[in-house]
Amino acid sequence: MSQQQSQFEEKWPQESPHVSQYSEAGFQRELNRDPREQQGYAYAPEQTYEYNDPYGQGEKLRPRPPLQSPQRRRRHPLRNLIIALVVLVALVMGAGTISYSMMAVPHYMGKMDGRPQPMMNSTYAGTQLVFHGVNGNLHIHTGNTTDVQMVTNGNVNVKSSIDNGVITLQQVGPDQPGFGDGNIDLTVPQNMPLTIDMARGPVDIEGLTSKMNISAADGEISIENSTLQDGSSLKTANGPINFSGSLESKGSYDFETLNGNIVARLPKDEAVNVSTNTLHGEITNHLNTSTDPNAASVTIKTINGSINVDNQ
Repeated sequence: MSQQQSQFEEKWPQESPHVSQYSEAGFQRELNRDPREQQGYAYAPEQTYEYNDPYGQGEKLRPRPPLQSPQRRRRHPLRNLIIALVVLVALVMGAGTISYSMMAVPHYMGKMDGRPQPMMNSTYAGTQLVFHGVNGNLHIHTGNTTDVQMVTNGNVNVKSSIDNGVITLQQVGPDQPGFGDGNIDLTVPQNMPLTIDMARGPVDIEGLTSKMNISAADGEISIENSTLQDGSSLKTANGPINFSGSLESKGSYDFETLNGNIVARLPKDEAVNVSTNTLHGEITNHLNTSTDPNAASVTIKTINGSINVDNQ
């Protein structure tokens, strides 16, 4: 043995021989008491379990068989023809109903807010019309009729009465927001006298030749292509007055508003004497004073607004 090996052995202690843990003094070995490991133990037959894998794991992937197309139904040409005829008839009837509705409803009745509105139609027989309105758009025009025909839409409710030929229409309804927001269309005979008072809303009259007494608390009065007969008056508290038509000779007429402009357009060859007055506004009168004893006389007054009288 070399000198280096001798030095190495001196530095490291000698290992003691391996001694089993079971041979140490005072250790008692535990006995295996599990009955399954005892001699002569009989095992119960092994139970088997079935598991159906819904995803087919562990199986070899096989191509899915092609789906069989369902048996085509037998066509029935006669039944299809009947169905087509029914659909065609429904379309034709629907188009006819829409066309009739568009012809029966005046064009301005659709100038609301785009929403569908309930409509009511009424007919009255008489010789004179009186209308008391609360709120709404009132349009009166002539037509080929001897009766008064009323068409309304929106939140409008009108009650009627007839006494000695005088037709009285009274707008009524609950005191609630939006009441009276709608259109009232009146078709009347051309020579029917009118007495109209409107609390709020414009009054539009077209194509009549009659005596008209029109008043409004808050709204415009507009009359076109009409002839006023003696004693007619157009008055509003807050709103303009626009008149384009004729004045019956020898008659007296009043156009008056507190707050608004007044425009009157009269025929060139018509003899008219015009009297105008305003506190705050301009006056323009292109008509010459007539010396004809049969000339009509019209008084036009406003407080806050301009007056314009001209030829048509």
